[in-house]
Amino acid sequence: MNLITLLQKERSKKTCIEAANYIGNSKERFAELIEIIIGKDLETANRAAWVIPSINDKNIDQLIQPYLKTMIELLNQPVHDAIKRNVVRMLQFTTIPKKLQGITLEYCFQLLNNPKEAVAIRVFTMTVLYNLTLQEPDLAHELYDSIEMHMEGTLPGYKSRGGKILNALAKNFLNK
Repeated sequence: MNLITLLQKERSKKTCIEAANYIGNSKERFAELIEIIIGKDLETANRAAWVIPSINDKNIDQLIQPYLKTMIELLNQPVHDAIKRNVVRMLQFTTIPKKLQGITLEYCFQLLNNPKEAVAIRVFTMTVLYNLTLQEPDLAHELYDSIEMHMEGTLPGYKSRGGKILNALAKNFLNK
C-alpha cells in the first residue's frame, strides 16, 4: 500500500482512519505523512493533515517531535486552513519543548488575534496557548486579554472555548 494512493481515495473519515492505522507507530510512514503535508500537492497535503488527529494519541507526541519545528512553522506560512487547523489541533496534545515555545507563542497569538482566521483554528490555538501558560504563568494576562478582546460578536465555538479558558485563567492565575 502507498500512503499517497490511500490519501487520494475518497475524502472521508473512513479513509482518514485507514491512513492513520496504516501509519500506526511507524516512524518511516509518519515521516512520509509529514513530507506530503509540506509538499506541493495542496489537495493531498490537506488530506494528510487531516490524518494527524486520527493517529493514536499515545503515539503522536513521540512521532511528531522530530518534525515539530517544521509543523509549527507551517502556522506562519500561506497554507490552507485545513493544515493550520490540524497542526494547532495536534499541538493541543503535544509536548512543546522549551526551545520551540517562543515561536509557538508568537504564531499562536497571531492566529488567535486575527479575526479573519477560521474559528476552529482560533479555538484550538486558545488551548495551545493555555497549555503553554501552565508552564509560563506570566502569559496568563496576555492570553486573557486576547481572548476577551474578541468575545463579543464572535461565533458560538469561540465563545464556548473562550469562556472556559477565561474561567480557568481567572481561577488558576489571575485571582479573579
